Amino acid sequence: MKITIPKNESVWRVPEERELEVVVPENSEVLILECNKNNGDFKRVVKVEKNARVKYLDLQIGEGEATKNVATTIELIGEGAEVDLLGLFAVQGNDTFKITHQVIHAAPRTTSRLVSKGILTGSSFAHQISRIEILPGQPGCSGDERADTILLSDNARVIAVPELEIGNNDVQCKHAVTTTRLNKEKLFYLASRGLDEETSRELLIQAHLAPILEQIPEETLAELNLDFSSFE
Repeated sequence: MKITIPKNESVWRVPEERELEVVVPENSEVLILECNKNNGDFKRVVKVEKNARVKYLDLQIGEGEATKNVATTIELIGEGAEVDLLGLFAVQGNDTFKITHQVIHAAPRTTSRLVSKGILTGSSFAHQISRIEILPGQPGCSGDERADTILLSDNARVIAVPELEIGNNDVQCKHAVTTTRLNKEKLFYLASRGLDEETSRELLIQAHLAPILEQIPEETLAELNLDFSSFE
């Protein structure tokens, strides 16, 4: 399916299609939201035209037995195009996820920011890839990628891979990856304030995911009815 988002559209929900190509017209600004709880393979390609700005929120939620492979590619095809590609994945039970976020800078003076926040529990596994590619002959581009994952059980596993492919020198790029467990000092502090362990863990999980969830309009967030209590 191929779709051009109207210029007056401020929030656009990704339909439940396996393969999707989206065009964001020049000089427009839009928040694209995907919340996917389905199994299987999914491919999204978003072409961002001149001076357009996109915030793409990719929420991939597992329910315990999910196997999925999701690839989202943003092509910055017009000068001055900009994207924030923000991912959240929550994986539990025997879920197995592969999530690929890729931005291709195909025009000069384009900007990308890739942020991923993940939580895993049970015996789940996630392979998370963040990739920025700046094509030759496209000066003045900047790219930043960061992936932060919290493992909530001893058997959960994650492989987080940041990739940069730079085709010229006139660019600014950086990347960072962290994989941690819940901070024991913060848990101890919350316990000292009278909170039980379950509530403390829930608060820390919400704080970890907040940079992504806070980007969703309140009304839309309420409609999504996201509940991460089973991931504690």
